Amino acid sequence: MRYYFNYLIITFNTLGIIASLWIMYITVPLLLSSKTKNSKIPRSIVFYIFILCLGALFAMIGMIFLDIFLITQTWSFSDIICIGYLMNEKITIFLAPIIVLFISHTCHAMVCGDVIAQKKAALVKYAFIKVMIALIAIIIILIPIPLYASKRFLEAKKVYLCEFNPPTFIKQFLHYSACFVSFACPLLGILYWYLSVPLFLKKRANTVIVKGHSSTHAIKRIIKTVVILTIVYLIFWSPYWLLLFKGKALFQILKAIHIPLVAFNYIQLTIHLLPYISSLIYPLIFILMNTSIRKAHSKVIRQHKRRFKKLPSEIMDSFHSTFQFSSSRGEKQTKLHYIISDDSNDNEQTKMTLDGSNDYKSINFIENVVLTKNVEIVDATVPLNYSNSNEIDKLKEKEEDNKDKKKYSLLKEYTNDSILVPHQDDYQVKYLNSFKYSKNVSKESLILIDLQLVEKEVSLNTFSHFIYGYGYARCISNYENNNTTILVLYDKKRNLYIGGNVRSMIGKCPWGWAKKCEWNSFQVIFFIPNNLVKYLQNVTIFNLYTSSKLDVTIKKTYNTKKNMDNLTICVPPLYWYNNFLQLFIFTEIWKIHGASHFIYYYYSASEDVMNLLKYYESKKIATLIPFKSLPKSNFIDPNKSVYRYGHISAINDCLKKRFSKYSIVIDVDEFLYLNKTSLSIEKTFYQYIEEVFENDQNIGGILFSHFGLQIDINNLRDDFNFLQNTYLYPFKGPNKYIIKPNRIQTVNSHVPTKFMNSHYGFTKVNFKYAYLLHLRANWAYKSIKTQNIISLITSNQTNQISNEFLNIRKVLKFSKELNFQTNALKIMNSCLKNWKMNGCKVPNDLCQKDLLGIEKWIKSDDIPTSDNYLIL
Repeated sequence: MRYYFNYLIITFNTLGIIASLWIMYITVPLLLSSKTKNSKIPRSIVFYIFILCLGALFAMIGMIFLDIFLITQTWSFSDIICIGYLMNEKITIFLAPIIVLFISHTCHAMVCGDVIAQKKAALVKYAFIKVMIALIAIIIILIPIPLYASKRFLEAKKVYLCEFNPPTFIKQFLHYSACFVSFACPLLGILYWYLSVPLFLKKRANTVIVKGHSSTHAIKRIIKTVVILTIVYLIFWSPYWLLLFKGKALFQILKAIHIPLVAFNYIQLTIHLLPYISSLIYPLIFILMNTSIRKAHSKVIRQHKRRFKKLPSEIMDSFHSTFQFSSSRGEKQTKLHYIISDDSNDNEQTKMTLDGSNDYKSINFIENVVLTKNVEIVDATVPLNYSNSNEIDKLKEKEEDNKDKKKYSLLKEYTNDSILVPHQDDYQVKYLNSFKYSKNVSKESLILIDLQLVEKEVSLNTFSHFIYGYGYARCISNYENNNTTILVLYDKKRNLYIGGNVRSMIGKCPWGWAKKCEWNSFQVIFFIPNNLVKYLQNVTIFNLYTSSKLDVTIKKTYNTKKNMDNLTICVPPLYWYNNFLQLFIFTEIWKIHGASHFIYYYYSASEDVMNLLKYYESKKIATLIPFKSLPKSNFIDPNKSVYRYGHISAINDCLKKRFSKYSIVIDVDEFLYLNKTSLSIEKTFYQYIEEVFENDQNIGGILFSHFGLQIDINNLRDDFNFLQNTYLYPFKGPNKYIIKPNRIQTVNSHVPTKFMNSHYGFTKVNFKYAYLLHLRANWAYKSIKTQNIISLITSNQTNQISNEFLNIRKVLKFSKELNFQTNALKIMNSCLKNWKMNGCKVPNDLCQKDLLGIEKWIKSDDIPTSDNYLIL
């Protein structure tokens, strides 16, 4: 029995050494290679796993002495080796739980912490300091070992033992200290930090919507890790501490049930070995359960192999065929410009080669890359001679060397551009020049409102530039695949190519709410290096899917960053809208709330409403944007299958029009109400939202609950006192938001759908402080059945609105009766009631005949403008 047990331990020891070496094979290249600085796994965690593995390897080496002792039944080594063995044993098994604690804390910081905490947690430097502090603390606790450990001769059995025999009080102090430092604290810390992560993710799942990210999956994966770690922890450590503190009681229990002494010795030895086993299992758990580490390792190995091997022949054949190499060409000097990012939030390599001379004439769409902020240009003059593979290998090595110096990346979710590489052959340029200028709409067309240069806060106080465009397309797989470069921007002035991509803004296409609408909302994105921003104006856009091109002038924001708005109100397209009084009240109340500018999109409005809009435009507080019908051809008319004039693209287009500190997308029958009775001090609405944003630097938006509002139409007077006695209607609808627009990529009517950084999120305001009030015609003007009175504005504000209305009446010569015009809305509610049966919610097709005669309508299609849709 003894021999079988000894061989079992030796087998485990051998397997443990092999496993430790395998884990080191995975982690060491990741630590040594600069190519992993952008890995999704923080380098500090890789370092912790390496330390765990190193500790396990030392533990396995220490067990060799135990193996020899078990085989020979005597300690054959000196006192110094005995002390070293005992110190090594305690340090390795006590350090492992503390390292697992550090890993759990790092995971917590990377998910739940702010940007500074994340960067600090990911640094190997801080991880090394923490490990050294823990090691010193353990060594201090273990000082009694070198003082009281020695090799002792056991006279009865004529054998030597390696023993630790301190005085009882020291032994107890050592046991309690070690138990507290390496068992109780790590266990509680691991449970707290790990379990707080899924709680945080669950909370953020209700606030941050990031395409391609599954918070539920992340929560389940973390909980699975916690459960496994905790089970391992309790199974392998609890018996050890139970044996130390209650060893005699355990012996008495086993003796009472007639367990032989020999068996008890084997049980005791097995329990003693459990912490050894756990120290090996920890790194295995982290490696096996984390595919990102193994993928990063594989990537590093592949990159290193590429450095020392030539490209395989099949790749070379593809390389030659792609660029149409000509062996007859001689050498030619060409200046290469490598655009390389200098920061990282992801693990993709970043490189784009651009042309600084007229010799750039080729584009190779080989692999996807990502670009980020603060781009620098690195010059390298190299001979371009593609007549043989050796020269290509040299060029490849040159590019790899440049990547070694600086290769960072931005969030991959922004854009997936293609490498643009130089070549003297004009095959690719001829290919692009063969594209036809787009004129007519087809089933494959991409229709854009415009293309505009925008500045976004990609991480806290870090800004990058993009070209954004919003528009419409059918559900075509090429437009939905974010990993495919569909568009190429060409700047002739700088002879510069930049790849861009297209993505759906409504999730899965077609939109689930309107599945029969064939034309859906899409977004176009180009990343623009900061040093190219001021030069970019007139460009050509190539659509690789439709083989079409278009000359485009890149637009800029209406105002400058220096003259930024405080709060911009974006109003979705008004269509067949004639409610003069409602529009007036909406605009004036939001002015009181602190709105500094309004952007009104309109398709059709009554003459009275248009006069009011132009009045506000003349006061420089409003911008009017005629939202025209989409272009059509003899065979295709997108207007007949786009939901409600394409409002999703319109509201996203609005958010990029102006520099604004805060923005809100809201309908003209909606108000945000601040319940001042619940606030400790008197605040304006703008002061309140500014305070909310300042209290959390990482949020990108604020969500508000949604309730109904009623007005007593029997008391409508031009003194507007009826606004001081409005009524809360028992209706709860979807949320509304106020956002920092430079932190948002896309929104829908009720929530931001994509932030610039997954660490941004939004907070929901407690309804006792503020909420949305919806003056919807379904209930707004019905008989009052509630006593929940709300004063929308104060008496002073009422006087202010009344005076402004009298002034507007005089200026516009508006003499109609003071009333809420709802006749057009009632007609639309009736004709759109069964829109899903008709296929798509298209007010023109379903309602236009009934609406044309009730007002003198001003239509956007009749307004002459220089702006036209872009057809690609």
